[in-house]
Amino acid sequence: MKPLINHPQKGNTSFFYRIETIRIDRSMPKKAYEKIWIRDVEIIYTGKEHGLYRYHLLCSNINFRADLSVPGITFLRRAAYLFDEIKISVTQNGEIIKINNLAVLQKRWACIQQELAGDNKGAAVDSFFYSISNSIADEGKLIEFLSGYKMYGLYFNGLWGNNILNKIYKRQKVDYDLLQGKFIEENCSAKLLGTETVFSVMADVEKETVKQYEGQFIYNAERLTEGIVEIEHENDQIKYSILWVG
Repeated sequence: MKPLINHPQKGNTSFFYRIETIRIDRSMPKKAYEKIWIRDVEIIYTGKEHGLYRYHLLCSNINFRADLSVPGITFLRRAAYLFDEIKISVTQNGEIIKINNLAVLQKRWACIQQELAGDNKGAAVDSFFYSISNSIADEGKLIEFLSGYKMYGLYFNGLWGNNILNKIYKRQKVDYDLLQGKFIEENCSAKLLGTETVFSVMADVEKETVKQYEGQFIYNAERLTEGIVEIEHENDQIKYSILWVG
């Protein structure tokens, strides 16, 4: 049977999206802290090669809103631009399986790290550098990072190969932001609503250590128009979203 969602039919097909992550920390009794990370990205399908689908990911703008100093926000924005241009290969199901410009990213990180290290010191900075260096050195870890909902996992969500309507199937998803790399079992299902294909994902909150875990991906004519995943865990809440803007 034909999958509900397919890759574009022609190469050099572009889609523009706004990807947003909102995290609310309620660990302090009298005040909640909100951090917002917004990226404007272009996702370009460049064609099929060796049975895989190649994409070029471009990030044109990054905006942080948080209770941080101006230098702190500048530091994070500069580090985030490490990922402003990524070339990947993807399976039929929409899962990232290969980084095609890994060597370029590794060289770029070496330059960015050297630049940032000149003006930024301390244990927190060292820990941040180590985390990025550890991911960028290993293609598997980098794929896992890029497949997270905070990065490009809302678009490359692995749901494309599904062709079964109104039936729940299970899969494993890892979350690093709230759950420190813990795997969550997602229950996924698809349905047709007029011209739209709607995928729903949720977790059994009684089985998992979360208070809330649910999301939805809406496609129109096989184009992702909107996606959102919300997770609540202990005193933290996070909302990942993606919106087609042209």
